[in-house]
Amino acid sequence: MLTKLCRCGKKIPVNQIRCKECEEAYTPPQRTKEHRDFYGGARWTKLSQAVRKKHPVDLYIYYTKGEMVKADMVHHIIPYRERPDLAYVEDNLIPLSNSSHKEIETIYSLGGTAKAELQSLLQKIITHFSSV
Repeated sequence: MLTKLCRCGKKIPVNQIRCKECEEAYTPPQRTKEHRDFYGGARWTKLSQAVRKKHPVDLYIYYTKGEMVKADMVHHIIPYRERPDLAYVEDNLIPLSNSSHKEIETIYSLGGTAKAELQSLLQKIITHFSSV
């Protein structure tokens, strides 16, 4: 049987998306049709690929821990739902691994100072790597 790795690193059959544990922990994001259309659109797909091509590693982990981890996705530092006008602004985008994204979204959900401080750090990281 052909296998692949789940996000957590466990071997799973190629026809599965996640292992049993990850599937039980997975909560699909509640997205509106507008969000689905945006993230599924050609313009976003092209831009997110370009950002990951420019920086193929998770810049958050690299900056904070000095480790090189492949970037799986691109995150809006200021969320799309809060500032749609920044949707395609590269200075508002950071490549992340899925685990970093989950960690960051957890902190964002706390709101307040924790969210603001993390957004400030992510902006600092982007500024640092755009000048390199």
